[in-house]
Amino acid sequence: MWNQKFATAKADLRRFPRGTLPQNMFRSAFWNCRMNGLGRHPQIPPTFEAAMETALRVVRCHYVSFTPDINP
Repeated sequence: MWNQKFATAKADLRRFPRGTLPQNMFRSAFWNCRMNGLGRHPQIPPTFEAAMETALRVVRCHYVSFTPDINP
């Protein structure tokens, strides 16, 4: 079960390439949000979109105009 959650989060993270400091902060925040959402007692809804929105809010606290790079 945990391996499936890990694989899902890892596959989702591949959509966001490494890059600048804000991009890497976004990747880190996204990973934490996604793992939380997939966990046993999630505080974030278990969707890709919820993890992305939450991570974006975190990064925009420091980089107001940040827009993440997303692979198709």
